[in-house]
Amino acid sequence: MSTLRDTDMVCRWGREELIVLALQCQLHGACELAEKLRATIAADAIFLPDDGTRATISIGVTAHRSGDTIDAMLARVDKAFYRAKREGRNCVRVANELDIWADLVAAE
Repeated sequence: MSTLRDTDMVCRWGREELIVLALQCQLHGACELAEKLRATIAADAIFLPDDGTRATISIGVTAHRSGDTIDAMLARVDKAFYRAKREGRNCVRVANELDIWADLVAAE
């Protein structure tokens, strides 16, 4: 069973970041998809035979909002991603209301 859906697209963003564009997916579904992806990667052995070495990922999640630009979405998800890294890594963090406020202040 594949973790990503046929409608999802993965692309490299920056040096070490990847973006999953989850089409036709509300925020709750995107969070479930992100957690499933995180857990799948953390569970898979890197070496065979399995010596216990695992890779982990930190994930930021956001959803398209009315009037959004690509730059606004990327800024929100980037903040959530770096929050995941600061808060221990190997976790999923969602762009929150503070990110919305920051976007509004920046636009003024």
